[in-house]
Amino acid sequence: MNNVSFLTGVEYHRERKSAALRNDCLVSLVTSWPGYASNVVRLQPKFLPAHNEREGLRKIKRRLYRPSGILANPTLYVHKGYCFSILICSDLTNISHRHALRGQIDTLFVLEWNKDIKTFSSLVEATSTDLHAFLAQVNNRLYGDSRVRAPAAADYLRDVVQVKGGESDFYVLGTVDYHALRGEQRGSIADPKFKPLPIGFKMSDRRRVGKP
Repeated sequence: MNNVSFLTGVEYHRERKSAALRNDCLVSLVTSWPGYASNVVRLQPKFLPAHNEREGLRKIKRRLYRPSGILANPTLYVHKGYCFSILICSDLTNISHRHALRGQIDTLFVLEWNKDIKTFSSLVEATSTDLHAFLAQVNNRLYGDSRVRAPAAADYLRDVVQVKGGESDFYVLGTVDYHALRGEQRGSIADPKFKPLPIGFKMSDRRRVGKP
């Protein structure tokens, strides 16, 4: 047990109660809830297929599983007081998802297999500013632009990490200083590290008081 939480995409698999295919991410969070070191694991489904994805599914006469009820909205994870959410690739383009998370999260994770990196570059930068949150975009090595984006005041600090390419898989480390972000969102700071709050931004009570 390495005490490491983990987020990753998984291969398509068939939903148990129907012939629909699921495009999921796997969320594994460390916990001591049973009284010993363990992990809570969940599969989170994609909401809707991308345009090319829908066409590919149509050709093989399949459809994508569509979550309903409370699962039809982005999930807010609160892990040891850290608030985050996850979107899968093209789900980031749905402005309703982004709006629902505003003020609720410290970080938005976006798991992708996406070659349209220029479009998503604009989305990543705008979303980090609009949500006033960190955004971690995870793309495959071929297409690149995996990064951690911060709503930092100084331009050179906004991409905490940004990588592309390489001959083999590798990893780099970056710090998500969400405590400093929350501190500035609670009130004025003499020497701000982050951009001013966007108009209409409202910090959730959970993040304001630091509830676990």
